[in-house]
Amino acid sequence: MAVNPVSLPETLRAWQQCGVTFFLREPALAAFFQPNAEIAAPRPAPLAADAPVQTMGQDDRKGTPPLFASRHEPAQERRERSLPDPVAGTAEGPVGTVPPAPGGTDAVSLPSPWENLLQKTPPAPVVWTYAELGEDLCGASDKERAACLRRVISAMNLPRGTSAFWPVSLPDCRQAPEGRFFQKGLASLSPKAVILLGTEAVQRSGLPLSLPGHFMQTVHQGRLYVLVPSFKEFAGRQDMEDRICRYLRTVLAGFNLTAASS
Repeated sequence: MAVNPVSLPETLRAWQQCGVTFFLREPALAAFFQPNAEIAAPRPAPLAADAPVQTMGQDDRKGTPPLFASRHEPAQERRERSLPDPVAGTAEGPVGTVPPAPGGTDAVSLPSPWENLLQKTPPAPVVWTYAELGEDLCGASDKERAACLRRVISAMNLPRGTSAFWPVSLPDCRQAPEGRFFQKGLASLSPKAVILLGTEAVQRSGLPLSLPGHFMQTVHQGRLYVLVPSFKEFAGRQDMEDRICRYLRTVLAGFNLTAASS
């Protein structure tokens, strides 16, 4: 339909002023071409009974869109719902408790060399271990290594009876898996902290410890594990030996170390 400027309805005059000269006259648009016709506003679809209704008012002046606030739970409730329940704890058990080890160590039977050694080892809050400890405890002790260990423990001023020694392996007992024998002994000695000298001790322990480097610590099943350089790595280096002592003093300072009761 060509535009007649005289009879053009006001509803279409804005289009004509923009340069539109022809309009497609469909039956649904017939009302727009009637100058005096009343244009009915489209009726919104009915809302469900429980649908939220947006209201304009005080909330809008505060800058909070009522529509979003009504469609979603309040931000504070969302935060509280997303936080873990400190009482319920984790799937392994309540927070602060030590979950049982997968498979456990109760079913592990120690071979006689390990069992005899465990009977001679008193419980202590700090357990020391290193790759060569089995040799030192089975009659093939290295005097230089023993002297170095005595210096380190003496420099740390640990109370008497707070240190014990438990090997990750024994020289004449290459039964797999020796790591389970080491873990069985730890469960019996029940230390608060385990000091491993050298990465080889970590590997032989059979524990999934996250200790990628020296002077690092991690907690596994409620027990602290600390990794420092091995004797071979700091032998003859007084500066490194002093650094190890300072680091271990700092790490163990948070423990109330007293001799464990037998």
